[in-house]
Amino acid sequence: METGMIRSLSKWQKVALWVAVVWLLFCLMGSIIDSWYSLLVVCIALLAAILCLFNNKLNAKYAWTVFAVSIVLPFVMIAALADPKDDNSTEKEAEKVEKPKNAVKSENTKKSEKETTDKAEKKKEQEPKQSPKEKEVAEAGANQGALFGMVGASNEEFSNMLDLADYVEGMDDKVDEILKETAGGEYDKQYGTPTNAEERKLKKIYVENFMKAMNNTMDGMDALEKLGGKRR
Repeated sequence: METGMIRSLSKWQKVALWVAVVWLLFCLMGSIIDSWYSLLVVCIALLAAILCLFNNKLNAKYAWTVFAVSIVLPFVMIAALADPKDDNSTEKEAEKVEKPKNAVKSENTKKSEKETTDKAEKKKEQEPKQSPKEKEVAEAGANQGALFGMVGASNEEFSNMLDLADYVEGMDDKVDEILKETAGGEYDKQYGTPTNAEERKLKKIYVENFMKAMNNTMDGMDALEKLGGKRR
């Protein structure tokens, strides 16, 4: 429909312009909040242009141009006005505040790690060094204990006995005593029954390493069995 030289808006042009009006109103409020006066002026000018289109004071042939400018221009201006330097400066300030804290934390962590390392080294130095024979016996006990643990873990009756011992008062100590006797018997088979203090010390080392390796092996195999979803 024509009004002199001015053509009226089509249905889709009206819909598009209403979308632009909503967008411009949001931009207008944002410009007021952030004191972006250049954006404020642009939004008002574009809203005035859209009002002229609706009142047939501006030819409808400019409707799509006004719509495009109303959407794109405020968006570009917002991107330009939102100064990235402000964000960078804020991040830098945060880094300045955080850096001393991290530095203190790092120093405390290093100090704690150093103290732990020093204690471990000091403890290691205080421990009596094993003789070649003691190392041999300790390794033999560990190997035999690991083998015994593998066999025990695969034996359902033995595993059930150990599980039961955890719940029966006094039985745990009894089972531990039996296992130590078993370890001692293994030592006697390999090295003979001790006849002096030195040999008794070697047997004690053998039994300790036997028990440790056996328990570790059984715990490891039990964990793998549970992980695999199996049940004894």
